[in-house]
Amino acid sequence: MVMCPTEYNKSWANLEKGYLRTLGEKLNPSIQIMWTGDRVVADIHRDGMDWINSQIKRPAYIWWNFPVTDYVRDHLLMGPVYGNDTDIAQTMSGLLQTQWSMPKPRKLLFMVWQIIPGTWRNMILMPHGKVHLRQLCQPITKLCAFFASHNSDLGANGHKYRREESVIIKPVTERFLSAFQSEGTYPKDDFTMLEREFKSIVVASDILLRSKDNDLLIKDINPWIKQFGLLGQTGAAVMDMLRDLEASDKESFKLDYSRVKELKEQMFELDATNNINPWQPGVKVGSLVLTPFVNNLYAQATERYNKQFGENLAVVYDYCPHTLLSNISQVKSLPLQLKEKTVSLSPSNEVIKADKDAFITIQLLKATKLRSIEFNAGKADLLQWGELQFTTDGENWQALACEQDGELLKATMGKESVKAVRFLNKSGEPQEFYLRKFTLGL
Repeated sequence: MVMCPTEYNKSWANLEKGYLRTLGEKLNPSIQIMWTGDRVVADIHRDGMDWINSQIKRPAYIWWNFPVTDYVRDHLLMGPVYGNDTDIAQTMSGLLQTQWSMPKPRKLLFMVWQIIPGTWRNMILMPHGKVHLRQLCQPITKLCAFFASHNSDLGANGHKYRREESVIIKPVTERFLSAFQSEGTYPKDDFTMLEREFKSIVVASDILLRSKDNDLLIKDINPWIKQFGLLGQTGAAVMDMLRDLEASDKESFKLDYSRVKELKEQMFELDATNNINPWQPGVKVGSLVLTPFVNNLYAQATERYNKQFGENLAVVYDYCPHTLLSNISQVKSLPLQLKEKTVSLSPSNEVIKADKDAFITIQLLKATKLRSIEFNAGKADLLQWGELQFTTDGENWQALACEQDGELLKATMGKESVKAVRFLNKSGEPQEFYLRKFTLGL
């Protein structure tokens, strides 16, 4: 028998109340106790195992939350497994991995966990045995591996758990961007490598989309493959902008600048209309290295063009006009979602601990008349300690008149144009709640 305690990670443990210690002393020693590590999503290390085992008086049954994507459903976590100590086999009683919801992509997980050396190296876990990547993806193994190498990070998330991504090309992007920022030039060899990488992305996307060798896999990840191709095209067009800039070719620069804007709109449209789920809708690729690199280079090339030719082309980094502000550590790293006429905060699956005067604010790019405001914190008594507020000038806050339907707060604005909306803990005491919904209808 295996049980999952309420305090199943160290960040939730309350030593003063002694819950884990009571389990260790009173629970039948034959019953295993699940544990996710120092946090809900975390790598497993010896010092953490020693800590929990001393509390529960038995080897913990590890519940490892990777590569589960229930809190980053707009990403594919297709990179290698790493980060766990490799000498802790005897400190645990078992290992359970939480996997993706999509059946085909989750088989691509590269198992390099070596708690028991050699047992699961380069393997995946599945109900009917173990399968190598090359068995699943033949004859497109190399293309799948290339795609996976740029789609392994989780993006910004409340658990603050990140993975390496684009490992081979990352040093090139950093070196290139640094040189362009400081000197206005760049290593020619790096320019060639980046052009080749973006071309390879476009080609890989085209071939994978048309592949008939594993049509169920391709169907599952089709939107991400399309987005991958658009990212490659965008990167290639930005490199063309640099070539135009070096040649002082204003007309070609403007054409390539417009081409990038068009590709960004296509990426936004694909993100806004695919993988529509209630939690983290959308399609994100290359979010750790390639997408920020392309966005940064696009903005800097535009700034350099404006300075060189005395023009005023809009400097666009990425299409994300609104901002999340919060003094709650579990919240401030969560991404905002912008879908058509709705701005929403990605929900969190864990208990949110809010000190007195804690706030969660969605700040709009400009003052806007809102159609609706909805906030769900999983508490029926929310208005006894919390309050929804708005500001029209970014400084002076006013309380919103709210209706509460169970755990959901609803507010309707009048004729005011709103600059920001926030939820505030006004009780003067720490509170706990679940962040399930915070949505502004534009």
